[in-house]
Amino acid sequence: PKQLFGRGTADFSNAKLDADWIKFNHYTFNSDTANFSLKAMDIAGMAFATDNVNAKIDFDKRMGEFKSNGKGSIVKFPVNQYVCFMDNFKWYMDDASIELGASKNPTAKAANEDLDLVGPEFISVHPKQDSLRFQSPAAKYDLKKYIITAKEVKYINVADARIYPDKGDVIIEKDAYMRPFTNAKIVANAVTKYHNLYNCTVNVNARKNYYGSGFYDYVDELKTKQTFYFSNISIDTTFQTYAETNIADSSKFRLSPNFEYKGLVKLKAINQFLVFAGAARISHDCAGIPRTWFKFASEINPNSIYIPVSK
Repeated sequence: PKQLFGRGTADFSNAKLDADWIKFNHYTFNSDTANFSLKAMDIAGMAFATDNVNAKIDFDKRMGEFKSNGKGSIVKFPVNQYVCFMDNFKWYMDDASIELGASKNPTAKAANEDLDLVGPEFISVHPKQDSLRFQSPAAKYDLKKYIITAKEVKYINVADARIYPDKGDVIIEKDAYMRPFTNAKIVANAVTKYHNLYNCTVNVNARKNYYGSGFYDYVDELKTKQTFYFSNISIDTTFQTYAETNIADSSKFRLSPNFEYKGLVKLKAINQFLVFAGAARISHDCAGIPRTWFKFASEINPNSIYIPVSK
């Protein structure tokens, strides 16, 4: 009447627990070392699985609590094609959701540790995403819609860039699809940090592949700020970030108070300054001297402007 012991498989409520030792009580059962999985509701196979965890199942509270027996158990999301290393999580039976807790000792660290990253690392196992990854101290998994909602993600390293999601939210759907970001920030590249783009729309396709659009501030030697929009932000064949935009004559853009400019603007993350490939003309009040446009293509330092002039 007090308890019952057993070993084998407990199959219940779309879930399965395998263990060599299980202790059964009236409304609960638990195991010090178990493998746990949750079945997908509307498709064949498992939606969630993990091994080597301390498991406590409570039918009165309608929840399960799990803790890793090591530095972090690997948790698999087969429908989403993701895995993560997790210290603890909670399963809410009636809500059909899983709350993924933060790891006190992160199992992976960013290559450039200028930010203190915490929480489990989520890694894509999609064959075309080259182990795309990020860390989140607080995440939730919806077992009905098969959606991973990661919170407080500080950044994601993609190719040479560092992408900062708005409010730190990252959402993963089936087949490792990461929802596009809006109002995100891009720093390119992650080492030199020469270029900052903001209010960006970003699509992350893989660990070395992204594209998007966003705004960039050009600040001249007098600290006058002019903003233009890069409609095409992407990576080149060497996985370096580049962006392009065209400045129309009507925009009245100036490289400085002395130089007007119209034409193409190119951003290359590896270069400290933007490349201007268009036409410029000098601003002056000299009577009888026409203000004519002349073509050039050059990287321009806004604090010390030198424009090449052909013969």
